[in-house]
Amino acid sequence: MTKQKRLPYFDFLRGIAIIMVVGIHTFNVNTANIASIPLRTLICCAVPLFITLSAFFVSQKEFKDGSFFKWFINQTKKIYTPMLLWSIPYLLISIHDNTYTLRYTLFLYFLGGFSIYYFITFIIQGYLFMPILKKINIMGGVIIINLLWITAFVYLQNIRGYSFPLLYSCTPFPMWMMFFYLGIRIAEGNRMYNTKMHLCGAIIFWVIAMFATHWYVSNYGTGYGIKPSTHIMSAFLIMFLFSRNIEQWINSHFEGNSLYKLLCKIGKDSFGIYLTHFFIIRYAMPYFNIKDWWLFSWIIVLFLTWAFCLLIKATMPKKISKYLGIFD
Repeated sequence: MTKQKRLPYFDFLRGIAIIMVVGIHTFNVNTANIASIPLRTLICCAVPLFITLSAFFVSQKEFKDGSFFKWFINQTKKIYTPMLLWSIPYLLISIHDNTYTLRYTLFLYFLGGFSIYYFITFIIQGYLFMPILKKINIMGGVIIINLLWITAFVYLQNIRGYSFPLLYSCTPFPMWMMFFYLGIRIAEGNRMYNTKMHLCGAIIFWVIAMFATHWYVSNYGTGYGIKPSTHIMSAFLIMFLFSRNIEQWINSHFEGNSLYKLLCKIGKDSFGIYLTHFFIIRYAMPYFNIKDWWLFSWIIVLFLTWAFCLLIKATMPKKISKYLGIFD
């Protein structure tokens, strides 16, 4: 298997993505207004960006003589073990509160059903399907299946009012499959393409998604999250960001910039921030009593969580911190 060195630009993208994830989870629907729609719509591309980043790098692995299954086990352990460890508090609380039957509680625990850990289960599916996805060239078919799936989901949840746990709504592979496949296809090319077209597409579908969000919220009281228009917006924006021309332009203009370096550092710790930030939201933020102030909550959760991850790295041996998903 080939070994890849760490590229600052992609840590920068990870930093942007995890900041958007925190923004999504600190967003307060009850106090939201029309002014928040543009930003809330834009950050819907957080999960698609993370999925594409994951697929982009893992799909560059070369496997020979059955080495895929060994890699799959090792790669899965890197993300599945931290999920199990950070799920233990939720598991104990669920058992103590008798929230579900013990059998269903254990089902949630092992399948990533607590907190926002559905993402881990989805990525593991991507690892498993990767050899098949690399052999087929049906981007159009993947997009159609994905958009049909998410259209049905939006109809059932936003219009019909059904409520689905994240494990059932966001874990199935068809929900995000176009982005995993997109990462594979991008990795196969030279990333030299027309960025103007993708930027224009991202802007057009961002505007469409904003109108769709306003319509859903006005008529059904929900609809800030994922929908077909945000999926398409995300795909265009991701293609723009993954362009080698954009990477080179940002590196040439901002590589020595303090903010760029900060975002790269946050990106390096993005997995740890992802795993732990919901604890900060749930158990620390009520003491601040600022949930109605989205941007303040967003910033405080981000930096409290990052500080927590840095503290773990500084105080725990590497052999332990890596099992918590917090790496150097």
